[in-house]
Amino acid sequence: MRQGTDPGIGHALALLPAMRVAVGGAFTAINGEESANLALLDLASGRIAATPSTNGPVYCLLPVDDEVLAGGGFTVIHGQPRDRLARLRADGGLTDWQVAADLDVRCLARQGDLLWAGGDFRLLGGQTAVRIGCVALGSGTPRPVTGADDRVSVLVPLPQP
Repeated sequence: MRQGTDPGIGHALALLPAMRVAVGGAFTAINGEESANLALLDLASGRIAATPSTNGPVYCLLPVDDEVLAGGGFTVIHGQPRDRLARLRADGGLTDWQVAADLDVRCLARQGDLLWAGGDFRLLGGQTAVRIGCVALGSGTPRPVTGADDRVSVLVPLPQP
């Protein structure tokens, strides 16, 4: 990750189509190339495929079909405003999907067509969602959820019946 004595921190990995992997964390370079906190690696060549850098740490990644969702403490990704959540294509480009959180997103889980998020936030998608929230994956429309009294760091979806 970083050159020198501080190697940086890797928080998350997500396998993507076409032999790619997304790497998220708190770092300034990966494989000797500059990339702030997020990079897409091509496993076949061993090279960096894209560097959609962020201005804050990436704590979690979730593959969704041919895309990846990133959650963290960032407010800018790939030079575009995204408040702590972003959806990227497998080539590293941002999609139009925008769901904002007011504080850090620490974990993500998918259950059918729903995205669950956990973290330190109080608002998700413009609605009250105290540390845990749920939105529709397609539209980003928030769903009502009872909050949590402390940080949510792990989510595990239950199997569908």
